[in-house]
Amino acid sequence: MIGLAYARAFTEDLRALVGAEITIGTPRIETVRADSVIEDEQPLARTTCKNKKNAEEQYHCLVSRSMAVTLACLLMGHTEERLKEMRELPLDEETLDAFGEVMNLGTAVLSRLFTDKYGLPPVGVLSTVELTSPMEDTEWLVDAEYLRCHFPVNIPGYGDESLVIVFPPNVAHEWFGVDIGPFAESSGSEEDQGELDEDAIESTSIVFIEPNEETRNEMEDLEDDMIHSIWTIDPEEFDPDELDEFAEVGAFIIEWDLDIRTGLDFVECLREDEHLREVPILMMSATPSEAKVRTAIRSGANSFVRKPIDLDELQSRLDPLLLARQRAEA
Repeated sequence: MIGLAYARAFTEDLRALVGAEITIGTPRIETVRADSVIEDEQPLARTTCKNKKNAEEQYHCLVSRSMAVTLACLLMGHTEERLKEMRELPLDEETLDAFGEVMNLGTAVLSRLFTDKYGLPPVGVLSTVELTSPMEDTEWLVDAEYLRCHFPVNIPGYGDESLVIVFPPNVAHEWFGVDIGPFAESSGSEEDQGELDEDAIESTSIVFIEPNEETRNEMEDLEDDMIHSIWTIDPEEFDPDELDEFAEVGAFIIEWDLDIRTGLDFVECLREDEHLREVPILMMSATPSEAKVRTAIRSGANSFVRKPIDLDELQSRLDPLLLARQRAEA
């Protein structure tokens, strides 16, 4: 999966660049409305990146001002005391330039990993600005919906942060074959439709690991409205020593609260298997708190869905992951 590979590679390079054990986790990928792109009201640093071959194709990286300052200060070798002072101050030109170097690394990692393997374009940083309030500048939010990749980031001594990469509909469509916004509303020409068909999600098997028999039956009923086959498993019957039977599975959806072991145990078990470590994993819970979501992502899950399962929500979380893996394997 593209997002997971990027998180791993960026973690390695970022640690080498700033000299700290920073960890970037598996992304949560979702389609969101323009008014939901920004998740809180804290000051932000926004980096706009572009396709080097087509400057009209741009995407945006959002981090909190405190994270931008921390990364910049680590790069500049400031003391911990100075770093704490600067986290309370606006971004000056020197700090902004240093953070820009970190974002240059982020685009270089993306280009190095994916230009040849996945056909994504080489990208570069166009600009980095500070937004003292998140909605201070909304000119870049011109579309109704966006593809958002939310990467959890842990900076030792400074807690949890996040890197959010926002792809406009045209970029999501051209780069990943994900149809949102205007692309989801129009069938286009026959030639365009042929291209879309080539990027259509192929049917696969979806495994639900769920302890409640009644709920498993409800999940099996989802198969009537999906192109995928549904396979439900009682966690007590799951044998971690016999993972070969899951070799062709397209995705796992795992209940957070299990009697025999935690859902996170299943995630870790699957990620340790060389044949399943790239398979999309969603956690599910009737109470998906922010702490649960953050812990699940850090443990290797790709996203989280609420129970009872809503088909539209499930597909909005799952389809981009399935398509990205399908394109990677092609």
